[in-house]
Amino acid sequence: YDSEEIWAYEIGTKNTFADQGITLNAAAFYYDYEDIQLQTAYFPPGGGAFVRITNAASAEITGLEVEFRANLSDAFSIDAGVSHLDTSVSGYIPPGETEEEPIEMPLAPDWQGVAGLNFVQGNWQARLEYTFQSEIRFSPRAQDIEREGSIGLVNANIRYDFPNNHWYLAFIGRNLTDETYLTNRFYFAGFSDLETYAAPRQWEFRVGASF
Repeated sequence: YDSEEIWAYEIGTKNTFADQGITLNAAAFYYDYEDIQLQTAYFPPGGGAFVRITNAASAEITGLEVEFRANLSDAFSIDAGVSHLDTSVSGYIPPGETEEEPIEMPLAPDWQGVAGLNFVQGNWQARLEYTFQSEIRFSPRAQDIEREGSIGLVNANIRYDFPNNHWYLAFIGRNLTDETYLTNRFYFAGFSDLETYAAPRQWEFRVGASF
């Protein structure tokens, strides 16, 4: 397969208010994407099946990103961010077919977002956050089974930096509500069903040093 090509256009603004206590950034972008490399299942007329990567399609992607941060006090702050994608894919012919079929861009959720509460005081830092992602599809093929629904995750961490040296301790929790969700699925009807799941609830204790 040949290389991919993309023209990217972006316009944005970065702003601070209230004596730099509030930050508001926004950006809009447009991508003109050619010769997208996509993994597809192929069923040749003589029988059999295999997987191949081809320069399968072109796409137009428009999007918007907004970021916000505000200091609530000397120790506490909040932040939030949201992004939206609108994708249009053309030129895709499913394996074994002869006509173009409209599809959605794989691995491109319509909505993503994050909201967090931060604490910084002396040698202590902490953060509690919630992340969101709308439905995502893993394959360019028009199969509902190769999708994952919307996902919301809660993460948290706390860190202590020892005074007068470079050492720190951190305690980190990921996926605290122990959500079960797919990060990939490749379904081959009658042949195989390969599913990859995200990690369950995780706890991490970290000792580190800065140089």
